Amino acid sequence: MATKKSTGMKRKAQKTLGSLGSKILGKKQEEVKNPEEQGAEQIARANEMVSILKCIRFDTSPLPAEILEKKHSPTQKKTDMELFRDAGINILNRGAITELDTEKIDETLRYAVNTFEEGIKNGQPEKAQRGGFAVLFIANTLRREVDETEREMAQQIKAEREEMCDYIKTMLKQCRRIDAYEGQRAKKLVNFDNGTKETQKLQDELQAYLNTDEGAAVLQELEDHMIHPDKRSIKAQELDSRFTLLARKEDHLFTLRGELSALTHAVSEENAQLERVLETINGKGYVEDPELQSRVEEIMNERVKALTRLQEQNKRVSAALDAHDEAMRAAISDPTNAERTAKNLEYWDKKRKKEKEQAERERAAREKRLEELREQRKRQERDAELDREIEELQENIDQFEDDIEDDVEMDFEEQAEENHLYNE
Repeated sequence: MATKKSTGMKRKAQKTLGSLGSKILGKKQEEVKNPEEQGAEQIARANEMVSILKCIRFDTSPLPAEILEKKHSPTQKKTDMELFRDAGINILNRGAITELDTEKIDETLRYAVNTFEEGIKNGQPEKAQRGGFAVLFIANTLRREVDETEREMAQQIKAEREEMCDYIKTMLKQCRRIDAYEGQRAKKLVNFDNGTKETQKLQDELQAYLNTDEGAAVLQELEDHMIHPDKRSIKAQELDSRFTLLARKEDHLFTLRGELSALTHAVSEENAQLERVLETINGKGYVEDPELQSRVEEIMNERVKALTRLQEQNKRVSAALDAHDEAMRAAISDPTNAERTAKNLEYWDKKRKKEKEQAERERAAREKRLEELREQRKRQERDAELDREIEELQENIDQFEDDIEDDVEMDFEEQAEENHLYNE
């Protein structure tokens, strides 16, 4: 009989196996995705994003003019914001289908498109500027087809691009938080400025009243009956109310000042975090080049012109090749040219044969010379070895003679010593 514990373990194992199986099947299904279905999905997603970009209007945007009318190059015909939108539309319309599965990349691109649209519509600078550039970068770089030379690394490139999309999405979320904090701070700053003006007005009016004789007398009465408010006159009560209102206004300003300080600190922290995210992204190949936006449209136009020139050049080359082929056929079909061609071929065959024979003779001569040099080297090695043997033998003879002389001298000394002892 199975216990509750064993039953639970069995269910857990089945659930784990089921999850693992679904992941394996899902991965397999992703690998064998229908190209036509994948292309249709890419076109549908691109069209959806293009429709959002086309609805963006700059004339009703609350963004300041220095952002809406900003141009990084004086030769730039369109503003940066218009360039982001129009270039994004053109790129998505021209490169809608790729063999690379761009589903996850398109999710980030859609997020960037929405961020860009919201930034323009709501007057949020960070979302508008970085969202627009992200649209251009993803559509032009991350969504493009893999080069022919990198087809074997397609999956690795896809993974790297999807990782880049994760960092870009993090960047855009950071921009959303910055704009949200900036929006709160702007509202509170307006309230603070209005409250400051109103408080200052109340202070000036109160001070002007207190400078009069009546105001000084009422203030004195208020101070005299500080402990007994029921003894105050109506004017003294009104003066107390004015002091109370002024105190509340000042307390509210103090609170707003603290909230503004906290929001300023939050914006500073978010900007620092954004810089760290951008540093990470730049380290992985995403470079926010300020000149890039101003050159995108010009580069695309130059690319179209270059393609047109190349097509025209190909037509001229193709026509020239056809004319050359026609001339060759005519020359070959002419009997006189055929006879001349046969004689030329015979001449070149004889010449190649002579050159080949000459090359064979030269090769044989070189081989013979090489063999002679090898024999000469062997003789030199033998002579050198013989010289070494002669030197060694001469050294042995010299050593032998030295040993004999030493022995004779030693015998002579010993004999002389014996004679001396004998004579004594």
